[in-house]
Amino acid sequence: MKLRWWTAGLVCSLGVACSDGESVVGGDDAATDVGLDVVDVPSIDVVDVPAIDVPDVPAIDAVDVPAIDVPFRCTDNASCAGNAGGGACDTATGRCVQCVASADTCPAGQYCLAASSTCTAGCRDDDGCAIGADGGVAARHCDTTTHACVDCVADAQCPSGTLCVGNLCVAGCNAARACPASQQCCSGACVDPQSNVAHCGACDARCSVPNGTSQCMNGTCAVGACTSPNADCDGMAANGCETDTLNAVAHCGGCGVVCAARPNSVASCAAGRCAYACAAGFADCDADPANGCEVELATSLAHCGACGRACDLANATPACAAGACAVATCAAGFDNCDGNAANGCEADTRTNASHCGACGTACAARPNAVPACTASACSSVCVAGFGECNGDGSDGCETNLATSAAHCGACGRSCVTANVATATCAASACGIGACAAGFDNCDGNVANGCERDVRADVANCGACGRTCAAGQGCAAGACAALASCAAIHAALPSLPSGSYPIDPDGGGSVAAFSVFCDMETSGGGWTLALLKNSAHSGNYGNFGAAYTSLGALATNPATASASATGVAGWVDLNAFPYTTMRLAAYGSGARTYLSNDIRRVDLRIPFGQPGYYLYNDASGYYWCGGPASYTDGGAGQVNPPAGAPADCKGHGSLGDGWDFGTPSVNQGLTLCGANASNWMYNGYGTGPFIYYPNVGAAYAIWVR
Repeated sequence: MKLRWWTAGLVCSLGVACSDGESVVGGDDAATDVGLDVVDVPSIDVVDVPAIDVPDVPAIDAVDVPAIDVPFRCTDNASCAGNAGGGACDTATGRCVQCVASADTCPAGQYCLAASSTCTAGCRDDDGCAIGADGGVAARHCDTTTHACVDCVADAQCPSGTLCVGNLCVAGCNAARACPASQQCCSGACVDPQSNVAHCGACDARCSVPNGTSQCMNGTCAVGACTSPNADCDGMAANGCETDTLNAVAHCGGCGVVCAARPNSVASCAAGRCAYACAAGFADCDADPANGCEVELATSLAHCGACGRACDLANATPACAAGACAVATCAAGFDNCDGNAANGCEADTRTNASHCGACGTACAARPNAVPACTASACSSVCVAGFGECNGDGSDGCETNLATSAAHCGACGRSCVTANVATATCAASACGIGACAAGFDNCDGNVANGCERDVRADVANCGACGRTCAAGQGCAAGACAALASCAAIHAALPSLPSGSYPIDPDGGGSVAAFSVFCDMETSGGGWTLALLKNSAHSGNYGNFGAAYTSLGALATNPATASASATGVAGWVDLNAFPYTTMRLAAYGSGARTYLSNDIRRVDLRIPFGQPGYYLYNDASGYYWCGGPASYTDGGAGQVNPPAGAPADCKGHGSLGDGWDFGTPSVNQGLTLCGANASNWMYNGYGTGPFIYYPNVGAAYAIWVR
């Protein structure tokens, strides 16, 4: 260190620039250098020469680094005092550590882990297992192998009469470990020879009692308890429990219990209860030993030949003779035809075909029938699968019910049902061989036959399960659009209101197209035949007289009234199939008016024909129309044609088209005209009128 500072001082004295940020290698030198640099800086900075500073600095640093960086190495515990690694010196490595195994300096309750030289929880001697309440005396011992506190690690650490096994003191003894007073060491255990049955009076002197358990009393073997059903009835320990109380007559069920004698019997002991063997011809049937063998088996109807064998014969009055049941007399209508008394009078001569009316009278057999006897007269019963269907018993059961279509499963049960061309019967169950033309059995139920007309059924069109699309009909077994919403509603009454395809001319020049169908109002089935909203304007001369803009008719008029898209279209009302017509108005998404029914036959002139007055009734509905020539120079009110009644109302420019109104109120559906006065109300006679092509109103014609 002194040499380095001397060198640094020499350089500074030569005029080289020196600063207090000089790099110093080594911990102790750094601390010393900082102090010296504070003194040197002021005197050196004045004479710093830049030209000398460049070559000198690197040369001085290269000399300093190797000389200072010497690693620390301890030599004893004192040299590790205050070291972060620990206060013990591992002289083999020169490192300061927490502890070394050879000189364990860990605190109480810890030991030195040699692999890492660190203190860890666990004991290193018995002192680590001491209990403070015992004045520091160790109550437990340290197992230095596991570093755990245990009850013992050697026999000497256990009380008298116990040994150290698995670090626990357990009962036991050996030559080096004596038993407590009054006990004797036998086979490694301390026992009391005065009461131990295995060492009674001396080691290995075991007590044994026949048919029971022994006990040792004052060093002498005795009977402890008998094994049931044996008992010590003579009180002698030498022969143990000598008496079987289940079978000994003198000790039946217990010592001193003697079986008493009973009339006509020999006493015995069985299962610990007294029993009796009866004299020949007698029996103890009531199980009451007090009255002995009370029954004479040779004549007793209730116990004929044996207890409980009652002479209760079927259809007969019984008797008991020589211990056997016999038939005394038969009941009316019965006889003992087999001569066996055991089954009594077994034959019912009123119904038994083998003994019909009397024993041995058998009924004759018939084809497919089993002989039968009714009221003591012969008859027949058909075998399974056959029936007597013709009323002639002489030919037996002539009908095979399993295959007869006229009598399938039972007489008179015919398999012929609705629309069935060929009926079958198999295994007594009807079947359908073939359906009538145009029909099919779609529900699989034979009972209702071929229930579906597949020529016209939209759910089974041409074949079972072949369903036509919504709104289509079925004709000649093929799906096709129906002529109108009324036809769709009649075929499919559950369909809701919506857009459905129709084909008014049935495949003619007009292709099928979609219209909005009202399936709810006044019974449903209304076809939208004309629709015009206020967002659409234009001049037309053939309203309702041709199929025009049919795509517009698929729109709900309520929706069209609130739409900014112009909508106008109609069907040829003169060619379309209908009988009744209604007018409707819509405003801002809802229907605001619906007229009464107008019959088609009441219309005065066809739609699209130049004319003036179409219809008027008590409600005052007018439909006026005509070409521009019917007006005053194409403007003003429509002029009545020759012969027409003068009751059409006046309005502004009409031009070529239709107008819907009442005598007193201009309803304003002009659908025509050439100036800004074109307008329509959003309701008949109510609400504001709306100029074309503004949004807010729509008119429609519904037909059914």
